[in-house]
Amino acid sequence: MNILGWSDWRIVSIEDRDREYLIEAERCSIPTVCISCGSDQLHRHERKRQLFLDTPVHGKRSVVRVLRRRFQCQTCHRSFFEPLPQMSPTHFMTQRLVDYIEQQALRQTFVSVAEIVGVTEGTVRQVFAAYQKRQQQEIILVAPSQIGIDEVKIDGAMRAVIVDLEHHRILDILTDRKKSSVLNFLLQLPGREQIEWATMDMWKSYLDVVHQALPQARIAVDKFHVVRLANRALEAVRRRIRKTLSDKQRKTLMHDKYLLLHRRADLSESQLLILEAWTLNLPELGTAYELKESYCDLWAARSRQEAIQQYQEWRERVPIHLEDDFKPLLTAMSNWHTEIFAHFDCGLTNAYTETLNGIIKRLVHQSRGASLDVIRAKIRLHGGLHLAPQPVCAERRKKRKRTETPETAAKNP
Repeated sequence: MNILGWSDWRIVSIEDRDREYLIEAERCSIPTVCISCGSDQLHRHERKRQLFLDTPVHGKRSVVRVLRRRFQCQTCHRSFFEPLPQMSPTHFMTQRLVDYIEQQALRQTFVSVAEIVGVTEGTVRQVFAAYQKRQQQEIILVAPSQIGIDEVKIDGAMRAVIVDLEHHRILDILTDRKKSSVLNFLLQLPGREQIEWATMDMWKSYLDVVHQALPQARIAVDKFHVVRLANRALEAVRRRIRKTLSDKQRKTLMHDKYLLLHRRADLSESQLLILEAWTLNLPELGTAYELKESYCDLWAARSRQEAIQQYQEWRERVPIHLEDDFKPLLTAMSNWHTEIFAHFDCGLTNAYTETLNGIIKRLVHQSRGASLDVIRAKIRLHGGLHLAPQPVCAERRKKRKRTETPETAAKNP
């Protein structure tokens, strides 16, 4: 094996230059038959030097100068160069460099990839465009039993993201999140009649689209969007109370607001003391915090009926003077009652979709300046978007390092 890693090649010379390695090489084996007629009557016609770029070595670009032989067939009188299976048929570069560019272009800008391998940006674009076209032809969309619908901001506009929750992969990213666009995608999705569940946030357009395109599917609202409303209600109370405090108290409460938004079971012993000081000295804030905590507790219910009963009991504990602060949550629970409590029938969330959104945002940042089509292609072809699904287990619980008080231990047996 030689520096190129090709067993049927012979290295003639290696030259270490300032910015590149120049490797002169030739194939050990030669053609025995004509590639046109199959005749074995071949005559070596000439030898020509051709340059092919290879993958970078030690931070320098690598150039292979091939001593390529040309043959002429004595039967059909056609001439041909000896085949080079390690080289790309469409570019003056090795096939492994083409593969390298394809993968790097998914994660970096075309300009940065071009600088690394020593080609022009236009060449990187051509390689990626061919890769995109080839991969798109191989993608066969089939509707899963569970889908997630969300959106992410790309190039200054919101784009709908459709996710396969069953196999943990992305189905597509649409050019916008308009009702017509989402409806058109779902209507053209092969096997859409087998979709049983659709998760989403509380946006009515998504609800209408699923009812129209997937009448057989049940809808579950992502619980994290609902829980977020409880945190926002607590934050509204904190801000209102903060206005009545002294300057020193206001600054302290501002810095401690993240303690209020965390679950009590996730706080350390010292954090619990700070929290207790605030909730005891400011009873209204303490009431709002307990309402937030007890609302989050209902999501641990084991059935829909148990969750509904806990919510009704929780609703009765909301005092009149806090109803304005909790109004967005109360309104959502009323308007989306069926879809919110459907979570307890399927256990689905949009957590995987939200994870994809984080990866998508990172890819968008890395692809700054790229067109929307290029960004969509990178997102759809990026291997990191296809995360392995985790097994679903009703008895599984998150392992957390927590220090519990006697009260929280009683609430979390």
